[in-house]
Amino acid sequence: APTLLEKNKNSTSEVYLAVGMKEHPTMIKDAQEMNAVMTNAKNPKAKLDFMEMTNENHASILHQSINDIFKKMYPLKE
Repeated sequence: APTLLEKNKNSTSEVYLAVGMKEHPTMIKDAQEMNAVMTNAKNPKAKLDFMEMTNENHASILHQSINDIFKKMYPLKE
């Protein structure tokens, strides 16, 4: 990932990364490490959203994270 990010440091991208805090510790550690790698890449054109979801596990994270990202992409207009 660091090599790829360095090679494309001026590209525009949006990344949403989520992990359930009730997942296996390896999944949590890997997600946190990926967040750190992407944050340290310091690409001014990249947007990163990292969510640590307290009550989610491997079976429930997908549903909640899809809901959250759609709310971010398409905020409710009153």
